[in-house]
Amino acid sequence: MVAVALLVVALALTLDGLGRWLAAGGGAALAAAAAWAALEARRRERRLVRLAAVGQALAAGRPATPSGESADDALGRLGRALDDLSRRLAGTGRPPTVGDAGLHDPLTGLPNRRLFQELLGKQIAQARRSGELLGLVLCDLDDLQGINESYGHEFGDRLLQAVGQRLSGDIREADSIARTGEDEFTLLLGRAQAAEDIHQVAERLMAGFRKPFEVGDAQIAIAASIGVSLFPRDAADGDRLIDAAEAALAAAKRQGGSAVRAYSTSMEQGRRRRGVLAQELRVALRDDQLCLYFQPQISLTDGRLVGSEALVRWRHPERGLIPAGGFIPAAEAAGLMPELGRWLMREVCRQNAAWRAAGARRLPVSVNVSGRQFQSGDVAEVVEEALEASGLEPDGLQLEITESIALGNFERISATLFRLQADGVKIHLDDFGTGYSSLSYLLRFPVDVLKIDRSFVAGVPASRHGASIVRATLSLARSLGLAVVAEGVEEPEQLRFLQAEGCAAVQGYLLGRPAPVREFERLMADGGVDLAALLTA
Repeated sequence: MVAVALLVVALALTLDGLGRWLAAGGGAALAAAAAWAALEARRRERRLVRLAAVGQALAAGRPATPSGESADDALGRLGRALDDLSRRLAGTGRPPTVGDAGLHDPLTGLPNRRLFQELLGKQIAQARRSGELLGLVLCDLDDLQGINESYGHEFGDRLLQAVGQRLSGDIREADSIARTGEDEFTLLLGRAQAAEDIHQVAERLMAGFRKPFEVGDAQIAIAASIGVSLFPRDAADGDRLIDAAEAALAAAKRQGGSAVRAYSTSMEQGRRRRGVLAQELRVALRDDQLCLYFQPQISLTDGRLVGSEALVRWRHPERGLIPAGGFIPAAEAAGLMPELGRWLMREVCRQNAAWRAAGARRLPVSVNVSGRQFQSGDVAEVVEEALEASGLEPDGLQLEITESIALGNFERISATLFRLQADGVKIHLDDFGTGYSSLSYLLRFPVDVLKIDRSFVAGVPASRHGASIVRATLSLARSLGLAVVAEGVEEPEQLRFLQAEGCAAVQGYLLGRPAPVREFERLMADGGVDLAALLTA
């Protein structure tokens, strides 16, 4: 009896605290709490007072409350009241209280995965009756891990609260939102007449991520990927609706993140194929089925070999040689990029160290590092360990970064690149000019070399716009003291244009296709290519 009394007192005091919270305003959740309280404030206030009296009476050892109820009746009524509070507060976005135990996320106050499943079942039943569409939207933050590593988990928690508040403010009255994972929010969009209505809401949610979030005195930007599925068009039940949204979310992430994708049946087929491929790739990493190819980089002054870019190939036992584009998406989807990146860095350093030990020319080798690898947070350690294990001097390795790293945390990535540059590793900015943030990279990242994207080189000299961009890039690089490599050179007229404009080095099929180790060693022994013959071809 004493234990029961103490439990009821605790619950009653919590309810009393809820009353004080309502009176005081509740801070950031004032609007949600006030809207709820306005509906039944008087009746609920009387119930709170009465329930508090129940707890006080039981704590004092009285078998009945002032209202004459027995302890069992009081406990039953208290439990029913708590259940009622939990149901009514579902989806309001306010801080959790006594009725939320097990049903709401303690950090954001939003419904958790358990309550979301209940809401989803009810929404589907309602959509079946009404004949209206129901949209399921998965919103996944692209680099919460990087935020936590850079600013601390407390800051990351406050950012999650800010994200939850903004998403809650962007949805309609008929919609619901839940936090269903560490970095995942799920929304149910109801009462839609057309798919376009759902997609407009999803696009509005994405637009919200283009504005920084305020966390204390700081403003922080974080990208997100969004996947959308529709009931009954894409699935006949809740589990399949979630699967469809997850397939769409995976497609958005493969697109590079910060994108909205709607489910299509081809995604499910592609996901199954990628799943099989990912399993085979795990075997490939274990059984040494991967190999290196090298594409030469040639000086436009004299045709000398001045470096190379390392590319990974998969010697599949049944499908033959698979280029990187045939399996990298599957590796990214399966979370294999960190392991694949470590293998590539280790093997490149080992191979270049072996060449140098054999007396070959001291040439640098470039390795592309993706945004997904930066998200793992250990790029600097991976590079430094590979250099130490192989004995390769840092000048033998160059890192190529692309705009995909914009999905990560600028401060953490910048610190990593400065650390590696201080070690003696040069940084290439690949695909320069293809994204809106390229110029900001030059201000925030330690860049040594610009690589002009093949899409601009392909149009020169016939394309006036392409030629202008190439000239502007070369001028910018000269003013900043940066070297330039133009990639994708396939025609003699492109080579002549780039030489006339003062481009220092080029790579492309005209100069040499990616080649396996032994074939590339022959080019190293030759020292380069016959540039005069290529220019006059």
